[in-house]
Amino acid sequence: IYTQAHASAWRWQQIGSPPTTFTGGAHSDHLPVVARLALVKERPPSEAEAKINPAVFDNPNTRTITKLIWQKQIEKYPHEIHGYAKGWAAAKSAVATFLLWESNELKWTKKVSPRFWCIGPVGAN
Repeated sequence: IYTQAHASAWRWQQIGSPPTTFTGGAHSDHLPVVARLALVKERPPSEAEAKINPAVFDNPNTRTITKLIWQKQIEKYPHEIHGYAKGWAAAKSAVATFLLWESNELKWTKKVSPRFWCIGPVGAN
């Protein structure tokens, strides 16, 4: 779980398997897990987050482009080789760069333009 490294609002307090679950007549091949979480207090935005203009989300393509950027970065670092943290960090950084770029464009053009970004070589998955 990447809660601290990626500024998650969750903090793990406890995790375990309740011994009374699936007793008696109930049967399962799954292990029940119970987790207790706590929410962290509100924090001020990071320096990069503070520079992202919320108006960039008015662009109808922002969600699609963000998803593509995220997927491409995750694909670069297969979790079987690198674990999950490296791909997550790369994806978070790439999306932040995209949103900051869009925010700067918005600052200079004063409008949200519905353009597409090239995420990789044309024709690539």
